Amino acid sequence: MGQKSIVKAKKWPQVLAAMVAGLGTLGGGTTLAWTAPVLSYIQQDLCLHDCDVSEVTENNASWIVALGPMGAIPAGIVGTWLLGRVGRRWTLGLGSLPYLIGNLLFVISYEIDSKICIYVGRLLTGFSFGLFCLVGPIYVMEVAEPRLRGLMGSITMAGPSLGLALINALSIEDAVHWNWISAICIAIPG
Repeated sequence: MGQKSIVKAKKWPQVLAAMVAGLGTLGGGTTLAWTAPVLSYIQQDLCLHDCDVSEVTENNASWIVALGPMGAIPAGIVGTWLLGRVGRRWTLGLGSLPYLIGNLLFVISYEIDSKICIYVGRLLTGFSFGLFCLVGPIYVMEVAEPRLRGLMGSITMAGPSLGLALINALSIEDAVHWNWISAICIAIPG
C-alpha cells in the first residue's frame, strides 16, 4: 500500500487572504459607525453653527442611518449569485467597488451640499458590507487549512468591531471632520 504524502501549506498566504477579507468587514464596521460623527454636522436641529449639508431634517437623518443596513439586504442574493458566477476572490474584489464609490459620494456630498449623495452612498456602503459579511468567511474557510480555520475566521468577525472603533476614535472630540473620515474610509480597500 502506498503512503499518502502530506503537504504542509504555507501559513502566510492563508493569513494574508484572511486579512484581505478582514479589511472588507472592517470597512463594514466603518459603515455602521459612520453616522455617529456625521449627524451632528448635517442634521439641522443638531448643528451648532451652519450645517455642512443643508436641509437635513430629523426624518432625513433617520433615513441616512437606516439606508446603510438596508443596502445590505440585497447583498445576500447578489453575493450568492456572484459566488457561483465569478468565484470568491472576484466577489470580494467586486465588493470593494460600492464601498469606494459610496465613500467618494460622501466626500462629494460635502462639496456640493447634497443629501442625495449621502443616501446613495449609504446604500452602496451597506451593500458592500453585506457582501463582505457573506463572502469573507466563506473565502477564508476555503483557503485556510483546517487547523487554522478558527483563527483565520475570527479575523473577518473582528473586522466590524475594529471599523466601529476606528470611526469612533477618529471622531473623539471632533478630532477629524466627517468629510475627512469619509476620505480615510476610501483608503480602506473595503
